[in-house]
Amino acid sequence: EMKYYNPNQTRNKIVNAFIDLLKNKRFGKITVKEIIENADINRSTFYAYYLDKYDLLEKVEADYFKGLGVLIDNVILSLTESDVQEIVKVFSRKYAEYMYDHGEMFLCFTHDEDIGPSFNVRVNQSIQALWSNDKGRQHLTIGYRYACAILIGMAANLIFEWVRNDMKESPDEIADIFQKTVSIVMNNILV
Repeated sequence: EMKYYNPNQTRNKIVNAFIDLLKNKRFGKITVKEIIENADINRSTFYAYYLDKYDLLEKVEADYFKGLGVLIDNVILSLTESDVQEIVKVFSRKYAEYMYDHGEMFLCFTHDEDIGPSFNVRVNQSIQALWSNDKGRQHLTIGYRYACAILIGMAANLIFEWVRNDMKESPDEIADIFQKTVSIVMNNILV
């Protein structure tokens, strides 16, 4: 029987091995040799896809942020009104689903001392894009940056807690928890 080569499957093996290593080890301490051994591939296969572990990290992050960007763009395009509560409702559901698929990587990246700070800044910048078109901004009673900081902080901490506890709740349940919590804040910062 003939076997077909699947480059996406090989990439996934490498990425999964990398994420598994990040669970117990800082990025700065991980070697390409460990990634190769964990992925059960040979050295030349790794280098066919990535220049080094930094290239691997950059590409994994790029894929994550590309997906997050598409999600945010789709949320923005789907909303025709400037209702901030509706933006939060739609976004929280979509974001919870996205995190369900990427939660392990998210937790590893955000908690790693070497990559966490820059990764967290990029996550916050991506989420701030929700208000990039001024949708809902005019209804805020506090500054836009503070509103973003509050909402992003709440979302990030909720997601961290959810992922740390093995995502026992469904994405819909987490989105509901977020919406209930956010509605308390929103009622106090919206005109």
